[in-house]
This record gives sequence, C-alpha cells and structure tokens, in this order.
Amino acid sequence: MWFNNIVGIFMIKDRFNELKRRLRRRMMNANGIDTLSRDALLAGMVLGILNIFLNSSFVYVLSMASYFYSLFRIFSTNKSRRRFENETYMTYRWRLVSKVQNLKKQIALRKAYRYLKCPNCGQKLRVPRKQGKIEVHCPKCGHHFDSRS
Repeated sequence: MWFNNIVGIFMIKDRFNELKRRLRRRMMNANGIDTLSRDALLAGMVLGILNIFLNSSFVYVLSMASYFYSLFRIFSTNKSRRRFENETYMTYRWRLVSKVQNLKKQIALRKAYRYLKCPNCGQKLRVPRKQGKIEVHCPKCGHHFDSRS
C-alpha cells in the first residue's frame, strides 16, 4: 500500500516536470513581460479589488479582460507586433507622465510665478508675480503683449 503511494507521488512529480518543460519551451519563443502587459496586470488587480467593494459585473468583466489581455501579450510569439504596441503605449504613457509632472511643478511654483498663454501662438509663458503691469515677450513667435503679473 505504501508502495502505491510512492509510485503515485513520482507520477505526479513526472507530470509536473513535463508541464514545466513544456512551459519553458513555450516561453523561449514568447514575448514575455513588458511595460504594457505589466500595467494591464496591475489594472486588472486594481479593478479586481475595486470589484470587491462595488460588486459590479461590468468592473468584473473589465478586470478579467485586462488579465486575459496581459496573458495574451506575455505568451504571444509575434514579438515584432507586441514590441510596436509597447512602444506606442510607452509614447502615450510618457506624454501623460510629463503632463502630470509639469502640472505638479506649476502647482509648486504658483506663489512665485503666474502662467500666461501667448494670444498669438498659445505658448505657455511664466512671469514673476507681483510685478504690476508688464510687457511680455513670447520667445516662440516674438509677439509682445501687456499683462498683469
């Protein structure tokens, strides 16, 4: 009887090793984890936690879709297409992060500077506060205009 248990344990171990070998072989040609798949996993986790509190089927479906999309990207063998998607995502992500950083900087400096827009080209300009009425020169288009700081 104990012999059958030992044989069963070895059979399970062999099946597990075979599964590991197949997964290792599959992952050699796969895309792997990149920024987009990592962020999709993170979004799935956040939506899953949010679903605990909201108990919404829509949030649940979004969470599962995010998980499946991330797994699709990780196990995909079309590396050139996944690389292009990741580069496009990184471009948009960088734009968003830089806008947030610029907004944080403006909020931190709002007591010392005032931000204006050039009426000619729309360029954002920074002028010192509490200078009264000043003439502002736009470095982009060369337009001069008066404003209060």
